[in-house]
Amino acid sequence: MKTKTANRRVRQVFIGCVLLFLLTIRYSMFLSSSITAQLSVEDPVVVTPLAVASKEQNPVEVTPLAVASKEQNPVEVTPLAVASKEQNNHELNSTHSINRKGKIDWTDDIFVRKGWDNDPIVIESHKLLFFTVPKNACTTFKRLFRRMLGYENWLKVSAHDPAKNGLKYLGKYSREQQEEFMTSPSWTRAIFVRDPLERTLSAYMDKALKTTYHYWKPPVNGAYIKRICCNMLPKSNKTSVSFDSCKAPPLWPYKTNLTIDNFPFETFVKEMLVKCSDPHWRPQYKRMSIRNWKYINFVGRFENKKADTHRLLKKIGAFEEFGASGWGEDENGNLTLPIFGSNLAPHATDSGTKMSKHYTDEVRKLVFKYYRMDYTLKLFNFTRPKLPPTS
Repeated sequence: MKTKTANRRVRQVFIGCVLLFLLTIRYSMFLSSSITAQLSVEDPVVVTPLAVASKEQNPVEVTPLAVASKEQNPVEVTPLAVASKEQNNHELNSTHSINRKGKIDWTDDIFVRKGWDNDPIVIESHKLLFFTVPKNACTTFKRLFRRMLGYENWLKVSAHDPAKNGLKYLGKYSREQQEEFMTSPSWTRAIFVRDPLERTLSAYMDKALKTTYHYWKPPVNGAYIKRICCNMLPKSNKTSVSFDSCKAPPLWPYKTNLTIDNFPFETFVKEMLVKCSDPHWRPQYKRMSIRNWKYINFVGRFENKKADTHRLLKKIGAFEEFGASGWGEDENGNLTLPIFGSNLAPHATDSGTKMSKHYTDEVRKLVFKYYRMDYTLKLFNFTRPKLPPTS
């Protein structure tokens, strides 16, 4: 009797296990078919104005300079070339052109009002958003915009200081307006770029060999480097920065004037270019987030600034009033120079004619390494400089 009861229990357990196994298989088949059905249905892709620019917005107007050769594009990116791995590998595609996927990067500082050249200038009357870049004729452009806004003293009042120049900046507008200015095909989003080698030399000649600001007392050539890079003031003669060059002549003491002899361009490149991050020689691709470059629809070149400025004014419908007659008259009724007929900027350096004097092969290599990303970004259309072979 006990044996029969035990056998019956064994059969019941066995039958129960079989039923559980069959139920498990059936549920797995149902779950698999459900997932397959979901995967077979394509999610509808919503294409918004932020994701795709119109035909008017995409073809960037670039000056007819030499097209970069094949050797210009596949360039090895080194730590000096700037940008984190995330920026290099994800924000830029394999040919270093702008990644046009994604929406506006609202974390970008261009949407915040701070400093002198942080956010772009807004000219609502001509639907122009202009991104100034230090050492790329930004003084002249700010004077032009002041004149376009009707200021009679456009030539005399400080063009740089936002508290005095009367210009409007993107950071002062609402998020809705910022989005319109950045994405609307009817708006022109312009920037002027400059060959990095020439721009670096111009920064050196202006900030290392001149007094820079008249209100800095006592007047000392190279005061900008001493104050901004070395964090040094005339009275204390002390510096809080860590690199040794700021603690030794000619940067120390403060009263010592910097010259081509005691502070040559090569020293500036080796000691200040990387160690002292400054807008006047910062890589131009850093002007905004990589994701936001796709919204730029006008690129001018400093080397062709007169013709490109005329082209910009024609594009926004301002050439006849502000370009054809040059600068027109100043507040005293005197005729002024044509736009870029001669540089009105007080710190013009004429660096373009002095390149061979200051650039050795070694210096050229160092500067190119630092600005490698500027040279590889297709939007800028820079011609890669000829470099000596690596020994």
